[in-house]
Amino acid sequence: MSTKRNSVLNLSSPFFALKHVIVFLSLIILNVWFYRILVDFHKTQEDDRTERHVTMLDIPNITTTLAPCLLRDLEILESMGSRDARLMLSPPVQVLLSPRTNGTDFKPLIVIMITSMAESILQRQEVRRTWMQWTKRFRVQALFFLGLDEDAPNFQDIYSDLVHEQQVYGDLVVIKFQEGYYRLTAKTLRMLEWFLQFYKGTEDRPKFLVKTDHDVFVNVPNLLRHMYSSETWTSMRQNGYYFGGHIIKKAGVNLNATTKWFVSPDYWYPARKFYPHFLSGPFYIMSSNILEKLFNGSFTVPLYPFEDVYLTGMLRQKVNLKLTQVDNLQLLSVPNMEELRNMIAGHSIFSLTSFQQYWVHFTH
Repeated sequence: MSTKRNSVLNLSSPFFALKHVIVFLSLIILNVWFYRILVDFHKTQEDDRTERHVTMLDIPNITTTLAPCLLRDLEILESMGSRDARLMLSPPVQVLLSPRTNGTDFKPLIVIMITSMAESILQRQEVRRTWMQWTKRFRVQALFFLGLDEDAPNFQDIYSDLVHEQQVYGDLVVIKFQEGYYRLTAKTLRMLEWFLQFYKGTEDRPKFLVKTDHDVFVNVPNLLRHMYSSETWTSMRQNGYYFGGHIIKKAGVNLNATTKWFVSPDYWYPARKFYPHFLSGPFYIMSSNILEKLFNGSFTVPLYPFEDVYLTGMLRQKVNLKLTQVDNLQLLSVPNMEELRNMIAGHSIFSLTSFQQYWVHFTH
């Protein structure tokens, strides 16, 4: 009797192996089936052009059995709201706080839009104490761009703090918008929309818009040298516009599921296909005459979770714009002293102390 029981439970027996192969194949088929439900559902949602956003409740009773990568896709879609720009950019941008103007005689050549969040007051203060001081000496205006959700439970307290901050500094652009990492694509499109509205007349419109983040140190004198250089104006004459930054080539879908850049391949973008060349997101430069083309083009290109890949890659390619390489951008590593001397912009990778170190180096 004992011998018979052992033979049945033998892990190396053909019966045991076949049974588990069948179970494994069944799980794969079940996950593929669930994935098709997700894809078909989301496509239907986008085609209907309704105001309803994809939520976990839209697909009841199956999320607990989905593979982790599919759950990740659901989380991204939930955070994004929709991949349809017509839904995400409707109604038109609603401004809660506008910046203080410097008088009718002040016409900036460059506007630097710094993406920030309501709670990031320390980062904004560090920017104001350091590189933003340069803008007072040149035809450059630096503004912080942030969103505020009116449905947030502590909205009134946050808004009151921002009103006080605006009274002191006058450099905030606050729009009605729900912040989130995967909403940065829609937020940047809202930035273009605001710029086009605030500077309505093309004759008075600043020539360039620089998009950057509150953890990037911008060397304004070096930026101006670059913008007035023969290389920049040669590019402007040849193309009729300027779209420059650190160009990233031969990058594709990140397949490392432990990172925030991971998305399931094929549903979002082909796994074996490179993205169009795009600019590193922390800092890039656009001439103002391409902003309307980019904004309007977004209605024909499904939104993508990563703003730099989407706006400077997919969307840029769709509307047929070329990129220009800008050297002296230290966005992916800490610059050494030689690089620091010629640096146009540097990412504060470790802490805000980098801002003070950069500022002391340039001003003493």
